[in-house]
Amino acid sequence: MKIKPIPKSVSEYLRLDTSSGSGLVWIKSPGGGTAVGKQAGHLHKKKQRWSVKFQGQLYYCYRIVYYLRTGIDPDQKQIDHAAHETNTNNNLRLATQSENMANTNIRSDNTSGIKGVSFDKGRNKWKSKINVGGREIYLGRFNTIEEAIHARRAGEVKYHGDFALLNPI
Repeated sequence: MKIKPIPKSVSEYLRLDTSSGSGLVWIKSPGGGTAVGKQAGHLHKKKQRWSVKFQGQLYYCYRIVYYLRTGIDPDQKQIDHAAHETNTNNNLRLATQSENMANTNIRSDNTSGIKGVSFDKGRNKWKSKINVGGREIYLGRFNTIEEAIHARRAGEVKYHGDFALLNPI
């Protein structure tokens, strides 16, 4: 979905409501049979994201929730779900693409079970790496997976700070 500015008038039609799945409730009908007091938006089952149609445009609900909470239009920045609860609108924060990617879960094709750690069969060692700003930074090769995990965790803290998603040890 293309990122669009949040219309200022959105606060006339929608309000925050934590009991609503989308986090939003209609306070004024925009037309089209929308009922006042009802939950705004719908959950996209595959993406696990709530979206709402407003003034003919589709918006992710978490972007509108962030705007209503802070008064700041996220514009072209991304919104990071700090707690990885993408189907809720809790713990939202502004993020760059790089920061948002730093806070992602392990990929489904990962074979080591640890983000950024893999086994180098050619050298019979564990290797650790991290991506920062679109670049891959090599953290070293290690005899044990525990050493590789420690190197990766140190790299996460150093390069990703508050957006680090620390691997378990």
